[in-house]
Amino acid sequence: MSGFNEGRANWMDFFLVEEKLGKGVCRDEDAILFVDVGGGFGHQAVALRKRFPNLPGRFVLQDLPSAVAGLQLEGVEATVHDFLRPQPLKGARAYYFRNVLHDWSDEIKLLINQWVIPTRHSTRFMTFQDLNMMALLAATERTETQWEELLDKAGFRIVQIWQPNDDVSESLIEAVVKYG
Repeated sequence: MSGFNEGRANWMDFFLVEEKLGKGVCRDEDAILFVDVGGGFGHQAVALRKRFPNLPGRFVLQDLPSAVAGLQLEGVEATVHDFLRPQPLKGARAYYFRNVLHDWSDEIKLLINQWVIPTRHSTRFMTFQDLNMMALLAATERTETQWEELLDKAGFRIVQIWQPNDDVSESLIEAVVKYG
């Protein structure tokens, strides 16, 4: 995937990681800070750990046995988990999703790293991505409004949609559980 990401901003470039994930976090060494759900070979979790080595707590990668078998990741625990099953790790500071969604506890930040088509002034690249999704997968890239509606139905509210300073990188949606 490194070629795919070449020249693109990473979510860690524009999301305030230390402020949003590190500030006020539990300092217990057993506390889980970051769970990369369905994270494949753990590229994102490893990159986060390396870039922010002073963030306390455990970093955990979850994926199917075929993805995590034999993985030895520096500073990241590779564990077997099918994201279609109930989440076994409760109380993590953040659950990171890249193209996967599931039902999580009320105490989390939901971080979704995907393209978000702006409501106004969409770029040519974003329009092309949307057409690709339609042509290849009979799917679509979601607009800001569509993400708000989807997450609202799922019981979340968007805190912020973090945008990189280019028009070819995915956004990061920061959402929390709605109360009341």
